[in-house]
Amino acid sequence: MDMVDRLLGHDVWLTSKLIDAASGLPDEDLDKRLFADWNPDSVVAADPTIRIMLGRVVWTRENWTAAMAGRTAPENGRASIDELRSRAEVGAREFTSLIRRVRDRDEWDSAFVDALCEPPETFTYGGAFAHYITFQAYRRLTIIKGFQQLGIDVGLGDPLEWERSLV
Repeated sequence: MDMVDRLLGHDVWLTSKLIDAASGLPDEDLDKRLFADWNPDSVVAADPTIRIMLGRVVWTRENWTAAMAGRTAPENGRASIDELRSRAEVGAREFTSLIRRVRDRDEWDSAFVDALCEPPETFTYGGAFAHYITFQAYRRLTIIKGFQQLGIDVGLGDPLEWERSLV
C-alpha cells in the first residue's frame, strides 16, 4: 500500500467512524453548539455542531470531487446522519477512484480549473489533494474534540489504529 492509499484509507475510515459515533446521538446532542469561544471558522464550519461539522467533512469531499471532475457543486445543508453516511460512502468511492487515477497516471503536477470557485481558479491535482488531506484532518480532529465536549470518547483517529484494523 502506498502513501496515497494510506491517506485515502484513513480519511474514509475515520470519517465513517465519526458518522457511526454520531448515529447514536439524539438530535439535541447532534445540534448542540460546542466550543463556547468559537469564532466563525470557514475551514471547519460556521456553526460548531457535530451534525454541521460532519456535513462539512462529507461535503468537502463531494465538492473537491466535483471540482476535479468538472461537475456542478453539490448541495450543502442540514442532513440526517443516514444521509451523511450514504453521501460519505458514495463520495469516498468517487474521490478515491479519481485520486488513484491521478496517482496511476502521475498527474500530480497537472492543472485543472476549479470552476466552482468564484472566480474560477487553477490548481494542480497534487496541491488540491494535499490541501484536502490537511484540512480534512483538521476538521476531523475538531469533531473529535466536539465529541469529547459531549463526554464521548471516539479515540484520537490515529492512522496507526486504522492500519492495525486492516489485519
